[in-house]
Amino acid sequence: MNFCTKIVLVLYCLFLISFKKTSTSQKYVKIDQNVYISTTEVSNIQYRAFLEYLITSHQTSLYQRCIYDSSQWNTEPMKEYYHRHVAYHQYPVVNITHEAMEAYCEWLNDQDEAKRNVKYRLPTANEWKNAYILGYTAEKFNKTQSKYFHHDTVFDGANIKNPTQTNVENMPAPVYAYPPNTIGIYNLIGNVCEYNSDGTILGGSWDQTFRECSVNQTQQYSLPNLHVGFRIVKEIIKK
Repeated sequence: MNFCTKIVLVLYCLFLISFKKTSTSQKYVKIDQNVYISTTEVSNIQYRAFLEYLITSHQTSLYQRCIYDSSQWNTEPMKEYYHRHVAYHQYPVVNITHEAMEAYCEWLNDQDEAKRNVKYRLPTANEWKNAYILGYTAEKFNKTQSKYFHHDTVFDGANIKNPTQTNVENMPAPVYAYPPNTIGIYNLIGNVCEYNSDGTILGGSWDQTFRECSVNQTQQYSLPNLHVGFRIVKEIIKK
């Protein structure tokens, strides 16, 4: 192996390490005095890191309760690949239970043990709505994103159902797909519905219209479900 080939291999390995770190990390924006919400829904690769931890730490029972239910998908390719294939790493995790979401948050708290003044958890419905209102009703949003609206029924800036045509995607999109709102949050509208700590499901999915994704609309799904994912908040606990 010549010197140039070795350099290429080293650079490629560094790229893979960097990509994995970036892919499994999470960013947050402030929505209240001590509360920060994740800019994206929890992705398959982020959730996969949690499942791998359960396997390596021999928490078999919890793993069985937290593993996604791929049978919820209605096509064989989605059942086989959505939660496992690298092509879907950055897509939102779905088909999991409320218990699994809470366990994921507890795992984050355990991983961040050095920062005892930080608590990761599901957002409350009010916190979720606050993030929605801050990002989608601001004057700046109305000016910069108005090009996405058509007659108050279609919003081309999100992965939602267009009532005037067949939805060509008919599935979730990557968590960073579509423009963020004005405070930097992706896919509060559409993509997948989002489960909150009090059991409310908000935001709508790729299978709902813009009107059905409004802040005042709750979605009626039982978990696990292919339409429902989640995002998390990071609360700073004052001492």
